[in-house]
Amino acid sequence: MRLVYVREAGAESCPDEGRVRAAVAGRLGYDPFNGAARGTVIARIARGESVFFGSIEIVDESAASRGKRELSTEGADCDEMSRAMALSISIAIDPEHAEATSSEAAQPVEPSSAVAAPSPAAAGPAPPLLAPLRPDPRFTADRAANLERTDGNAATSAFSSWLAAVSMLGISPAPVFGGSLTLQARRGRWSLGAGGRLLSGPSATAQADADLRVTLAAGELAGCFERGPFSYCALGLAGATWARASSIAVPRTAVGAFGSLGGRVAAAAPLSRSFDAFAQAEVLAVVSPIRPQVDGQDVWRAPRITGGLGVGVRARFW
Repeated sequence: MRLVYVREAGAESCPDEGRVRAAVAGRLGYDPFNGAARGTVIARIARGESVFFGSIEIVDESAASRGKRELSTEGADCDEMSRAMALSISIAIDPEHAEATSSEAAQPVEPSSAVAAPSPAAAGPAPPLLAPLRPDPRFTADRAANLERTDGNAATSAFSSWLAAVSMLGISPAPVFGGSLTLQARRGRWSLGAGGRLLSGPSATAQADADLRVTLAAGELAGCFERGPFSYCALGLAGATWARASSIAVPRTAVGAFGSLGGRVAAAAPLSRSFDAFAQAEVLAVVSPIRPQVDGQDVWRAPRITGGLGVGVRARFW
């Protein structure tokens, strides 16, 4: 899951995000946090008079709250709260691993910076801390969005590669098929991707009894906004087409420039921690239309609007 960690005014002495992550990883035996994940753990610590307040909230990809746990510890020292929070986050993310180690002190990832895991006595009474997460009807999508805008930890960076099988209409008299590869950099909900595609289709009969086969090779640039499993992109393609006319006295190939602008919508579904499957649809306005000619006569004229569909796999790395 993704971690959003907020220290309210007065709680600056509490551990920073890196130390909380280390404490949770020490309890679970692995780092459960992924900046590109759709689920989010929102952890907050606030300071009162001789007391610290904490809350752990689980938010799904649609910004809906799946439960909330509240904590409080007395005293001027934040150590007890940080230990209780690390244990609570561990249980919320992976109950089986957390409960297996709840009776032991977790090994810190880095002794110099990790928060020490609590013993059962230091963590406080078990029932309040291990109480089931309860829904919080006051949590709204606007509140989740506001947390991401105001907390710098929400502006995480991630990198991914997209490999897709693509089909397009309007490039040739027949549909063209091929593949695309895109590398994407993401910051928060915004991303920028660059890549290329190569498509070709079967021969199709055009005017003048010519069989026409068109191949497209193009680079692409996409700026996207991601919301949950969906991404909405402004897309541009620039490249060249090769139109080969056969079934005529002198077969020949014409090369021309290709450019288009439009949009794309994609929806992704997780396959594992690092891989997603996705489907996409595109609509593009052709800037330089394809008009292959034989002996000075157009044998086919491409439409001004083209569209495409694709399916593929996204690999996340950072």
